Amino acid sequence: MSIREYLEEKQRQQDRKKKAESAKKVALGATLGTLIGGAAGILFAPKSGKETREDITEAAYKAGDKVKDLSQDVSEEIKDKYTDVVNKYEDYKDSKLTDIKSVSYEMEDKFEEVKDEVEDQVKDKVGDAAKKVEDTAENVEKATDKVSDKVKETTDKASETVKDKAKDVEKKAEEVNKKTKN
Repeated sequence: MSIREYLEEKQRQQDRKKKAESAKKVALGATLGTLIGGAAGILFAPKSGKETREDITEAAYKAGDKVKDLSQDVSEEIKDKYTDVVNKYEDYKDSKLTDIKSVSYEMEDKFEEVKDEVEDQVKDKVGDAAKKVEDTAENVEKATDKVSDKVKETTDKASETVKDKAKDVEKKAEEVNKKTKN
């Protein structure tokens, strides 16, 4: 392998690494955006506690599905990159037969390392995102319960006040009734 070929190979490796990092960032950004948007939509929706909890559960499942879809998209992108590398390898092999086996094995090993690293990181991010969704759902449920308790308390107080006022009105009506009879 000449120095020129060696340098070109190193450049290709750096390019592959940059593309893998970019794909990771896009997947993470899309996942977090989905989770935050879903949580915000649920938190600000004017619904009962039960409906909100159901919405949170549904949003968690949808977020999980989106995370799965994103990880599948990343996996497909990796497969496409792998196919491109294999195609380039075949072209190179046809033109240069010397030392091609050692280069190909090295490329495959490096690709597998990158692929495994990306998959591990995606799995970690998916797990983290799922945990955050779960935590958010618990927090929303607690907040909803507090609001529900507060509404019940306020309603009970209002009911008592209305009853007291009704009794006062009834007493005054009786007094007025007595006065008009006298």
